Amino acid sequence: MRRAGARRGAAPRQCSRGRWSLDFRAWQGWLFATVKETGVCVTKADSRLWVMLLMAAIFGILHWYYVATLFENNNHFSHLSSLEKEMVFRTEMGLYYSYFKTLIEEPSFLKGLLMIMNDNRTEYPLVINTLKRFNLYPEVVLAFWYRMYTGIMNVLGIATKSCWFVNRGEGVSLVESCEGLGDPASFYVAMIFLLNGLLASVFFIYGTYLRLYAYYCI
Repeated sequence: MRRAGARRGAAPRQCSRGRWSLDFRAWQGWLFATVKETGVCVTKADSRLWVMLLMAAIFGILHWYYVATLFENNNHFSHLSSLEKEMVFRTEMGLYYSYFKTLIEEPSFLKGLLMIMNDNRTEYPLVINTLKRFNLYPEVVLAFWYRMYTGIMNVLGIATKSCWFVNRGEGVSLVESCEGLGDPASFYVAMIFLLNGLLASVFFIYGTYLRLYAYYCI
């Protein structure tokens, strides 16, 4: 009787094991089918991958050149003095550039970061965290790049900008004008336009990816 009871008790275990085995095999088959289908989609799209990347790079470069040329023709930015370049940044542009300038003019990057996080000038007498209030993370990244760029160039002994004085006529004082990425205003504008070109390339790649996925895999 004990042996019969033991056999009767073992039957459900065998059924349970069989059910789990069937479920695992079904899941394994689904996984293999998904990987195979994805591999087929990737293989079909791989022939056009380099063409897409090349076109995205060309599109980004053209967009960068277009916005940079448009800005230069509209403001004659490269021919302005250092003060006049900063006067070009109006309204929100001037506000965000002022925080970028604060970050690069402080003795250390961390001190500048603490200043914009404990700002008592924008909404005086309140002390606010302008980093979160105005989403200054792009300015923080640009300021870090500027410090890294100027620091490395100074160590290597490479000039980052060329400056001269412009004579505006009799009775008018001389003004300084600078060109090159070592000039804060020039660096700020150049990086913004470069990031705009990169964003255009990303949009092109994403749009092409959606089109190819819809064509080959659906």
